[in-house]
Amino acid sequence: MTLDRCSALLVLTVVACAPANVPTKVTPEPAVEAETSHAPAVASPVSATAPPAQCFDPFANDVRDDETAACANSACVYELAKSRFRSKHYAKAAPAFRRVALAEPRTETSAYAALLYLECANRLLTGGPQKMADAAAAARPSCIDEMNETLPELLAHVCKTSEDERSEPCNVLTRIEADLARSRAEHLVVRADKGEANASALYRQGGDAYMAFFDERCAFVRHKKKTEAPRRWTADLHCDEMAYNAMKAYAAGGVTDRALAARAALLNPDNRLESTALAKRAAATQIP
Repeated sequence: MTLDRCSALLVLTVVACAPANVPTKVTPEPAVEAETSHAPAVASPVSATAPPAQCFDPFANDVRDDETAACANSACVYELAKSRFRSKHYAKAAPAFRRVALAEPRTETSAYAALLYLECANRLLTGGPQKMADAAAAARPSCIDEMNETLPELLAHVCKTSEDERSEPCNVLTRIEADLARSRAEHLVVRADKGEANASALYRQGGDAYMAFFDERCAFVRHKKKTEAPRRWTADLHCDEMAYNAMKAYAAGGVTDRALAARAALLNPDNRLESTALAKRAAATQIP
């Protein structure tokens, strides 16, 4: 299911949904002090790790970066990254933004740097800020995998506290996490739809990918008479689509018990999805 909405795959809030002017954000930010005994240097082996070469091989020459290694603090790296972003040198901007996003101490800049890192990857993949097409995602799954691997690290670092999690940048990162999970599951289902030899297994894997996200981000937990939302849950994660698509994938793969379980999750009032159009469609769907 391809969805045309603001939270679609890698249509980052940097471009469409977030506070205005994030891509070239130059509003005053707290200065990040130079390295101290409790503030690791930005160019340390951990914070300076560039994205995996498998994803960025076509831009390998741009990823090599001695310039930011000379920076004494994150503020310097962030200014270099913004300059590269404005100049459309996204392959050089991406690792610099990533360093800032994961540097200590965290600042407001950390969250925006995380968004801009992902936006750089988006522009490298699509040639512009527009939504990544399904064909592009299928052609470069290594980049999708890389972002799937990097995003939990960004979320853990940028969205540490409950107050952080209520911030707009963290909401955006969570929506991107959902979009990447959806894309990975869709890619598996598309391969099965094309008739690959292991189609049944691919359908099952696609259903598992949908439900893994649903269970972590969409399934409410009941405590006696009350239900509690999962961590970083928001109403715009389109959880009904995750469960519905899982049901369809499982049914296509002949995994009836899991298809029924996915439908049950969609229709469970605790998850607050039972009145959606997809829930009503699921209720009327015959599962073999």
